[in-house]
Amino acid sequence: TQVAGTVVRTLPDPVRRALAELAREQGVSMFMVLRTALAVLLRAVTGGRDIAIGTPVAGRTQPELDDLVGMFVNTLVLRSDVDPDLAFTALLRADRDTE
Repeated sequence: TQVAGTVVRTLPDPVRRALAELAREQGVSMFMVLRTALAVLLRAVTGGRDIAIGTPVAGRTQPELDDLVGMFVNTLVLRSDVDPDLAFTALLRADRDTE
């Protein structure tokens, strides 16, 4: 239907701190923790194991492009195999090791 919307939520500070601690313990970024959590949610909703999430990435990494005008953004598809038998930390490590 191409109908979409935006949902904005602010994480309570204790939750944010716990997620940041998990990220630190696992040697990953907060982005990776949230992406893996989203993959687990999508697996629960869809029933599929092969979860693909698109994310924008900066495309202006070369200094010679600094003076150019325009959008230098690409979309990167990040795939996760969300095995329902694995613990969240195991899924997080698997995502970390494949990026």
